[in-house]
Amino acid sequence: MLKKQKSKSQTQITLDLDMTSNISRKIPDSMETDEALAYNQNNLAVERTEFAKIRTDLALTNSRLAIDRTHLSYLRTIVSLIGSGATLYKALPLLGVSVTFTTIISGFLLLFSIYFIYKDATTYPKMKRKLHDMEQQANELAQKTESQIFQFDDEME
Repeated sequence: MLKKQKSKSQTQITLDLDMTSNISRKIPDSMETDEALAYNQNNLAVERTEFAKIRTDLALTNSRLAIDRTHLSYLRTIVSLIGSGATLYKALPLLGVSVTFTTIISGFLLLFSIYFIYKDATTYPKMKRKLHDMEQQANELAQKTESQIFQFDDEME
């Protein structure tokens, strides 16, 4: 569950995770201290790995959202430029501004909107492909790492 916390300078999103502290257990008589230490270190390493997976997933989600925000900003800019050009083309002659000047201004706005259409058409697919490649690399790395881990029976613990 996500919670938003507002501070004076920025908005922070924190994860509301149920992290209960386990009560420490005594080392069994059958286990050496070094074995218990290794067991604890292994369990902590597994937990850190799981948190790293969560952070990686959140980072990829953040990148995906950033790409979509960039795409939407291009679209907003394009619509604004086209709308402004059309408005100026219709309104300025009614106010007594010369048609030539109005056509030039509207033409520049249309030209800029075409530039942003081009930028969006070239940038958005490239960023989506790059993000897809990053997600595939993360999945391949996780699968490779998990394939190199020995599996133990629960009875061994």
